[in-house]
Amino acid sequence: MVTLKNAGFIHSKRGVGGYFLSKSPEEISLGDVIRVIDGLLTPLQCVNTEHLNCSKEMTCGIRSVMLDVANATAEILDHVSLADVCNRIRGVKERRGEYLMYYI
Repeated sequence: MVTLKNAGFIHSKRGVGGYFLSKSPEEISLGDVIRVIDGLLTPLQCVNTEHLNCSKEMTCGIRSVMLDVANATAEILDHVSLADVCNRIRGVKERRGEYLMYYI
């Protein structure tokens, strides 16, 4: 929680208040939160632009594919907000309720 607070995603309040979002859930992307908690969204370190020391960087097929994976992952996560995640949870709960209904 301290990491999210330091990044400006949440505020804290002593006592019963606890933690709360600093912005609306629609304004916070899942990509931003994951980057704060886990770092870059790259599947391999060599895809990270900070690690360009590999002599085979320009000809490595695996790196090229993993760069595509990183870009696709970022594209998806950057367009999903916390509000979207909450809506998905509600949808799953509603569908689960339909499937668990027993009629006699």
